[in-house]
Amino acid sequence: MRQRLHSPGILLVSAAALLYELTLMRLFALAEWHHYAFLSVSVALLGNALSGTWAALASPAWRQRLDRWAPSALPLGLLASYLVLAHLPFDSYLLAWDARQLVYLLVDWVALVLPFALSGYLLLRAMDARGVRTHVAYGANLEGGALGSLALPLLLPLVGGEGAVLVAALLAAVGGLLLRLAAAERAPLRERRLAVAAGPLLAAALCGALLALRPAWWALPLSPYKSLSQVLRTQGATSLYQAWNSYSRVDVVYSPSLHSAPGLSLTFGGQLPAQLGVTIDGGDLSPIAQRASSADEAYLAYLPEALAYELRPDARALVLAPRGGTQVALALHEGAAHVVAVEDNATVAEVVGQRLADYTGGLYADPRVTVLVESGRSALAHVAGPFDVLVIPLMRPYYPLAAGAYALSEDYIFTVEGFGAALDRLAPDGLLVVSRWAQDPPAEELRAAALLVEALAERGVDEVGAQLVAVRTWNTVTLLASPTPWAREDVAAVRARCQALGWDVLYAPGAAQPDDARFGLSTPAEREALVTLLTTADRAALYRAQDYDLAPPRDDRPFFEHYFRWAQLPAILAGLGKTWQPFGGSGYLLVLVLLLVAILVAVLLTALALRRRPSPSSVALMGGQRRRAVAYFALVGLAYMLVEMPLLQQYILYLDHPARASALVVATLLLTSGLGSLLADRLRLRPALLALGVLLLGGSLALRAMMQATLAWPLAARLAVGALALAPLGLLMGLPFSGGLRRLGAATGEALPWAWAANGGASVVSTMLATVLALQWGYRAVLWLGAACYLSAACLLPARAPSEAPSSAPRAPTAQS
Repeated sequence: MRQRLHSPGILLVSAAALLYELTLMRLFALAEWHHYAFLSVSVALLGNALSGTWAALASPAWRQRLDRWAPSALPLGLLASYLVLAHLPFDSYLLAWDARQLVYLLVDWVALVLPFALSGYLLLRAMDARGVRTHVAYGANLEGGALGSLALPLLLPLVGGEGAVLVAALLAAVGGLLLRLAAAERAPLRERRLAVAAGPLLAAALCGALLALRPAWWALPLSPYKSLSQVLRTQGATSLYQAWNSYSRVDVVYSPSLHSAPGLSLTFGGQLPAQLGVTIDGGDLSPIAQRASSADEAYLAYLPEALAYELRPDARALVLAPRGGTQVALALHEGAAHVVAVEDNATVAEVVGQRLADYTGGLYADPRVTVLVESGRSALAHVAGPFDVLVIPLMRPYYPLAAGAYALSEDYIFTVEGFGAALDRLAPDGLLVVSRWAQDPPAEELRAAALLVEALAERGVDEVGAQLVAVRTWNTVTLLASPTPWAREDVAAVRARCQALGWDVLYAPGAAQPDDARFGLSTPAEREALVTLLTTADRAALYRAQDYDLAPPRDDRPFFEHYFRWAQLPAILAGLGKTWQPFGGSGYLLVLVLLLVAILVAVLLTALALRRRPSPSSVALMGGQRRRAVAYFALVGLAYMLVEMPLLQQYILYLDHPARASALVVATLLLTSGLGSLLADRLRLRPALLALGVLLLGGSLALRAMMQATLAWPLAARLAVGALALAPLGLLMGLPFSGGLRRLGAATGEALPWAWAANGGASVVSTMLATVLALQWGYRAVLWLGAACYLSAACLLPARAPSEAPSSAPRAPTAQS
């Protein structure tokens, strides 16, 4: 029975652990902010490292106790850790003010680490069991992880994020039961069933009951600062609809106080129509306006984006991410001949176009409207142009610049390549319309203008100032760019319309007019900064001279709202605990602090694991040879995540959504890495490591070229091509850990716990390090550092043991196995 149950048990426990890890990413993004989504990866890897230390330091008596209770404790630990996350009163915005929040954060962290430590311990003990091939067991571990990553997008539409936690716990209970049965001592069948199966079966029954009943206390509360939480606190507000898809949760709410029209002219004397609100993952509240009569549409002509349609009547328009449909309604109201609406969330498109079709006046059923459900970059790669107007509307509510609420989130529209793709879809006299919130300092508008400047410059435009107009409303800035210089009559028309609607003209080609800023909405410094950007000959020097990071993002570093510079650090530290902003005004600092903590914890756990005295059978693995082996396993742990993290981010652009990219990249790498581990006894390790490093160095450029060449392909084809491109890489990445253990020969059993701890601890560090390096230098630099780690590991391979047979063949069973 042991041989039949061992690998399935490893597979299910590993699947449960990765399913819970990826579910936590979704739940962190839903309940808190983007800063916390990557914490699920770090706590999972930290738990793995901790399990290695446990196994190394535990006495035989303690290991027996852990072996007995871990299969039951794992599913219960998953449930308990989620309940701590859901009900502990942690408030991220009070971190700098209230010391209790640090305690709550620590409790959250410990609660989330423990179930991963239990799963890691179970997997570690299963791989170290007598009669088990280490590399085969490690391969089953990786294959189980692939299964867990593929399960999440299938489960979310069926049971939601909270339900996926219960499914993960259920898998953990069944997998733990199989491992417990496989490792049970010889005993009568009835005694085995009672003593071994009772705990995991009871845990499985509890998970099944919770999944069926879904009590109210199991629901995950959202941060009070999320848009959904705020609107539901208003009097008369109610939730109308909620649904999960494979990558997000969409909510539709009603509130009598909901009125949104960014940039609306103060000269508008009518009333805004009734509005509903739609949120994605509890944030980014967007209005869905009622269209019951012509009076409901009167306000649309007073929005700044209407300028483009007045200049280009009967336009063929493209609107990216229209969300609630306001910009589509605006285009139709202003007489657009045809509107292509590109919505990247299928559930939002279904809500606006079908569920609320009567409310929106059949907006998406209008014969002049075509709706595409895909990301903006994918659409720009293939949608048939040219367009007279292309609109990139405001997609997020206003947040103060200092909050850093979206500093770590990627946006592949707001990059030089993204704006360039938009410009390429315009007619020669077409208009690209970009709206951003007005900030102080004016970082959003200047960085957006810098993107337009660089995109135009890359298309051979010398005088970029001749092709851009900027309009300042009371709370927004709208940029209008054209592939060709603006005609005088068009500039005059913009000025006249701004005078009528009470807006300032921040910039227009030609000489400035006395009335451009007559309404006082803009400041002289704001206008001067924009003029300098558009006229300077050395833009790179201008970017370097700013107090905040103004350099335009590119696809390799797509963080439009990351403005942090080290020169800001003194001011941020001086304001720590004195403003209402979280993290002292920069979410980036949280990542830096966590990186330092991860380094300390990784070193501590590895050092503790190494305190175990070696047995006579492994006494040769001491001194320099042992340090060399530790460095090797740490390097391959660093390398794996330094490669996986940038690949995942690049695939977000290729596959439209982070969740879809995560499922494909993680599943493909783990699946093929599992196959690589199974081949560890047939392939030479050093040549494989050298080939891996070379493949990463050269393949990063080839991968980007492949993505650009096939971005216009259908999604199914991109999924297939993306998986095939990753397969050779994953196959080689599965060799280093199991192959390194195999080289230790008879010392494998002694080395496995501290090798596991060193590998897991280094992986925690590399997760944080990848984020920090990507923000500063881009994903390519992170990928190349991963390649350097693999090449360094090839130089630090542990010396070959006299015989590799003990680790490549089953170990003989003993009375205690």
